[in-house]
Amino acid sequence: MAFVARALWSAQRGRWGTRWARGALSSVWRDEGPGIDPIREPSKTSGEAGGVEGGTIPLGVVLCRGGGVIEYVNDVALRMMGLQRPEEILGRTCEEVHRERMYELGGKEVELAAQTDPTQLFLDSEGRPISIQRTEIPLELGKENAVLFGLQDLRDTRRFQRQLLDQKEWLEVILESITDAVVSTDAHGMITFMNPVALALSGQDPNQVLGRPVRQVLPIVEEGTGRLLPRPVDECLREEHPMHSGGNSALSTRGGALVPVDDKAAPIFDHDGHLRGAVLVLRDNSEQRAVARTLEESENKYRQMFEFSPEAIVLLDRNGTVLDVNKRVEDLLGYSRADAIGKGLISLPFFPWRSKVKVLSRFAKRLSNRNIPPYELEFITRSGERKVGLVRATLMRSGDGRDVKDLVMVMDITKQKRIEESLRRRDAILEAVARSSEALLRNKVWEESADEVLRMLGQATGVSRVYIFKHLLGLDGEKRSEPQFEWHTGGARSYFSLAGYQSISLADGRWTRWIEILERGDVIAGNTEGFPEDERDQLRAIDTLSLIIVPVFLENSLWGILGFDDCENEREWSSSEIEAIKAGAATLGAVLYRARSEQRLIEARRRVAEVASRIQQNLLLGQIPFGIPRLEIATLAIPSEEVDGDFYEFIEHGEQHLDIMIGDVMGKGLPAALLGAGAKSQLMQAVWKGLQGQNGIGMVPMSRVMEEMHRRLVPQLIALDSFMTVFYGRFDLERGELDFIDCGHTKTLCFRADQGVSDTIEGSNMPLGFAPQEVYEEFRTSIRPGDVFLLYSDGVTEAMRADGEMFGLERLREFLTTHQALGPGDLLRQLRQTVEEFQLGARLGDDFTCIAVRIRQEESSAPTVLSMLMRGGLADLAELREFVGILCNSSKEYPVSEEQVGLLQLAVNEAAANIIEHGHPDGLAPVLVEGEIQGWMIRFRLFHHGIDFTPPEAIDTHEFDLEQFRGFGLGIMSRILDDIRYTVEADGRKCVTLEKDLRVSSLD
Repeated sequence: MAFVARALWSAQRGRWGTRWARGALSSVWRDEGPGIDPIREPSKTSGEAGGVEGGTIPLGVVLCRGGGVIEYVNDVALRMMGLQRPEEILGRTCEEVHRERMYELGGKEVELAAQTDPTQLFLDSEGRPISIQRTEIPLELGKENAVLFGLQDLRDTRRFQRQLLDQKEWLEVILESITDAVVSTDAHGMITFMNPVALALSGQDPNQVLGRPVRQVLPIVEEGTGRLLPRPVDECLREEHPMHSGGNSALSTRGGALVPVDDKAAPIFDHDGHLRGAVLVLRDNSEQRAVARTLEESENKYRQMFEFSPEAIVLLDRNGTVLDVNKRVEDLLGYSRADAIGKGLISLPFFPWRSKVKVLSRFAKRLSNRNIPPYELEFITRSGERKVGLVRATLMRSGDGRDVKDLVMVMDITKQKRIEESLRRRDAILEAVARSSEALLRNKVWEESADEVLRMLGQATGVSRVYIFKHLLGLDGEKRSEPQFEWHTGGARSYFSLAGYQSISLADGRWTRWIEILERGDVIAGNTEGFPEDERDQLRAIDTLSLIIVPVFLENSLWGILGFDDCENEREWSSSEIEAIKAGAATLGAVLYRARSEQRLIEARRRVAEVASRIQQNLLLGQIPFGIPRLEIATLAIPSEEVDGDFYEFIEHGEQHLDIMIGDVMGKGLPAALLGAGAKSQLMQAVWKGLQGQNGIGMVPMSRVMEEMHRRLVPQLIALDSFMTVFYGRFDLERGELDFIDCGHTKTLCFRADQGVSDTIEGSNMPLGFAPQEVYEEFRTSIRPGDVFLLYSDGVTEAMRADGEMFGLERLREFLTTHQALGPGDLLRQLRQTVEEFQLGARLGDDFTCIAVRIRQEESSAPTVLSMLMRGGLADLAELREFVGILCNSSKEYPVSEEQVGLLQLAVNEAAANIIEHGHPDGLAPVLVEGEIQGWMIRFRLFHHGIDFTPPEAIDTHEFDLEQFRGFGLGIMSRILDDIRYTVEADGRKCVTLEKDLRVSSLD
């Protein structure tokens, strides 16, 4: 602005300072300062100014004293005269030098009258003629006259005049075309000049504005209010200093419109410093004001967005110093602006150390123009709570790239991360529950998998302790809760070692609230600080900061609890985690129910097995006869289910004849058993009826027995769509023959002692139930001492292993030939073992029933009788067992195996121990023991004078309770011995008789 004013002044003056004027106008409106510099007229400087380009016209000076002697000359004069050094003319006369340096025309000296013609021609230093205008100024130097000659190159003057004219025209064009309004005034504020822009703004005729006060032509008011502002030109003239109305000024036009303007006024001074006037420049600022308003609105909008953004925003400079933060930072982290502004990243209080390292690293990468994707960062609030934020940062640079700011936006994702962590833990817990369920279900005894299950659940939840407590009745009859299983980390204490937690009384009032919650099926969960004070103290005592306890129900009753303790951190148990843990407790409850159901099923099966065993023993399986000395018999019956349709029966006809019937009813289970029992019953009725027809004399013919059975059974079998196979044989020891009828039964094996081979015997009849009419044919084979007969059901030969191969008749034949020397009982035990080894652990597919019969020589030995007296103490039991062994080993005709000796020792030992402990509770009393062995029968009798004993009606022979003294002994005795009798002698002595048929294996 100052340059424009100077240029205007120069154009008006029309002289001095050409270069100065051009420079001023070439810098129009470059001044962006607060005002206009005062304009002062340049002084007229002669001397060594250096030409027009220096801002003045150069002037040569020559001083001559009296007589015209040159005393002084300046450089400009020397150059005009073509001289190099002052010494060339100093001391010489002016006339002499003048004539010497005059320009010669046509070889003749041309003399111009210096006194009358001020324009002369000189030769310059290069020999070129120049036109010089000389001016003489007489001087008095003391008493001596002198003359000062001023020499001016007329070429510079003419060129300067042309330049001033051009400059004036150029300035007029500039002022005409400039977009700003320019007005000049005199010292009284009267308008002396207005450019077209100023005239257009005033809306008045140019001839009507010159000479008028500028305040009337161009009134300046305050935009928005219309209030007249102090006049900048008047203030400028009064203060002689640049003035400005302010940034909210407007020009009130003649038509009443307000035009936003930026006005500046500056004073104009002449070369003597006198105020000559002022210049006023007005710029139409409408567009800039609109931009400013838009910018202000944008800034306000940005500020609102900045302040009320849902994300926390931090503005950093290039050094990482906080310039500003928004309100969300305070809401999110609890720190105010004052806590953050002016601090470096590393000093911010809401960054933990690891976050500081992370954020500084990302900041450095952004400054190096590397693209940094959003990243997660941990924060610590003023209250100490840890939060997680998703950080997105944008680097902002100014146009020149020097000003750099980093806009950091943080979205609070704490809740989202907690949900994600909760879902992750839930998935981990569900996976652990699934694996736990698999482990529990894989193991029939769930307790064996409990430690592994708790470990998986503990690692999945990340807690310090996982435990199972069971509610039970204590020995005092009080309800208690006791730890059953537990997993814990190395730093956590175990409930098994915590005082008072090995057995918690549920009657204790401290646990009443918890029990009520658990019995409702609800969960106890939370941090220790959230519990009532008394419970809080208990939890602190066991180092628990957070816990969850879920009830475990078994058949709608609270069985116990599954608990999780965190001893290191407080935590919020999400609903998804709670549901997953409840699923684990439900799985445990289901496993408990399965275990209880399986136990009940086992008990039910055991009871069914007991009933089935009694049915089998009493209804299906006949008793081995003891009255035929020459037949050594053993039986083995293993049902494929609890009870089956295999049956056998023995009918004695004196000591020389024995009928044996073995049968197999189609099917399994109770229906087959009932049919088998019916067949056995019909056999007995058929024999009884036959005997009645014979008046009880002799034996009923076998065919007649079968016909009677046929008449009674076959119609029912056909009606039931069933059938049965039967082998009916009669051993005649007098004649040495075996008569038999075979109704489709498995082939009977016979080892011939005299031949050393095993062969089969079989008949030709169909199974009962195949046909309504049947003629039964008897077959006969010889028997000799040493022969062994093996009767069996198809469950033996059809025993199958996993690959489908069956045991078969040939293997059975080979087995009999190989093991025929064994006693019948040992033979059947060996057969069972051989078949089991063949099956490789596979289950029996059918009933396994066998009868082994060995033919003996005729008996001729007398019985062996031994006795001993026990003094009545338990110390005598060792001597008693030795006594039993001696008696067993005394039999030479019928050797007793070591296994049978051991079992008999056990049975007699139990009988004597019961007499000593329970028959004589007041003290010692003698017991007389008599032993007798004859042939295949061994008998023991124990006499005492103690308390009488009445045996129970039923004795459990399957399960033995070591704490049940009498039941245990009776159970063993009943399984080892064939007969136990309790009697009272005539003299009052009590007698316990024990009998065993050595031909029959024990514990079958």
